[in-house]
Amino acid sequence: MKDMTSQEIFDRVFDHLIDQGGPAVDKGSCVYRTRDHKMCAVGCVIPDSYYHPDLEKLSVGLLNTKGDYFYYGPNSSVEKIYVHPDLSQFMIKHSGLLQILQYVHDSFDYSIEHEDTTSWKKYINREMQKVAIEFNLTFNERK
Repeated sequence: MKDMTSQEIFDRVFDHLIDQGGPAVDKGSCVYRTRDHKMCAVGCVIPDSYYHPDLEKLSVGLLNTKGDYFYYGPNSSVEKIYVHPDLSQFMIKHSGLLQILQYVHDSFDYSIEHEDTTSWKKYINREMQKVAIEFNLTFNERK
């Protein structure tokens, strides 16, 4: 993970989202990982050894926190959430790309039937082509 290039991240996320056939959603919200093992654009590049459910409380922009992040939850509760230093460094290095890939995942029109993989694949191909242009990456349409 640490040494991945922007192109490698793009390709891994692109392949993952196409193969998965739909977004990673739990209780109507996008998540890094679902109970049925779906993963979002960022969730699929987080190694299992660095992932823990508390990360779901942090936005992509906060995963660049080294060590402990203090999350202010409901009723003014404070929770300490650990972010592995390697994950933090990776997020810092690739923050722009990862945030836009997450936006692509999260912006899918959920009013479209979730099992409709054709519309999902068309959407992902269209949006990933835009990302490739923006970040000067190689784009090859996925089926």
